[in-house]
Amino acid sequence: MNKSDRLIDILFKIVISIEIIVLIILIIANITTPRGKLKQKSFYENKKINELIPVSPTDELVAKKYFSDFVNLTFYNPEIAYEHLADYYKKKVYPSYDYFKKNIMNDVTDGFKTASVSSYKVTEKSKYRVIYIKDSSNHEYLIREDGIMNYKIYLDINNVDI
Repeated sequence: MNKSDRLIDILFKIVISIEIIVLIILIIANITTPRGKLKQKSFYENKKINELIPVSPTDELVAKKYFSDFVNLTFYNPEIAYEHLADYYKKKVYPSYDYFKKNIMNDVTDGFKTASVSSYKVTEKSKYRVIYIKDSSNHEYLIREDGIMNYKIYLDINNVDI
C-alpha cells in the first residue's frame, strides 16, 4: 500500500468516526429532551382537552328534560313511556299497556306533542323530589324523581298518591 492509499484510508476512518460521534450525540440529545412530546403535551395542556368540569343541571333543565322525554316516548316508544308512569297512576288510569297504547292518544290534548314547560315547582321530600309541571296548554303533571333519570310521571294531579 502506498502513501496516498494510507492517507485516504486514515481520512475515511476519521470521517466515519466523526459521523458515528455526531449520531451518538443526536441520539443522546433526543433521549434527554423529547421535543416532539413536549410540544404535544403543551398543546393538550393549553387546550385543556381532558379537563373535568363538574356540571350541575338546574331544576328548570331537569323539569324540561323529563317532560320532553316523556312526550317523545309517548309518541315514538310508548312501551317505555308506560314504564315511566307511576305505579299508582297506572293501576288507576291505565291498568294495562294495551289499554294505555290504545287510549293515550285520545286522552292527551292536541298540544301535547308540541307542549313545553311553562312553569314548574320542585319540592324536596326525604327520599325523592316532586316536580310540579304546568305545560303551555295549562295542563298539570307531577314527576316523582327518585334519582338521576329515575322518575315516574303522573299525567294529572287528580290521581296521585304523593
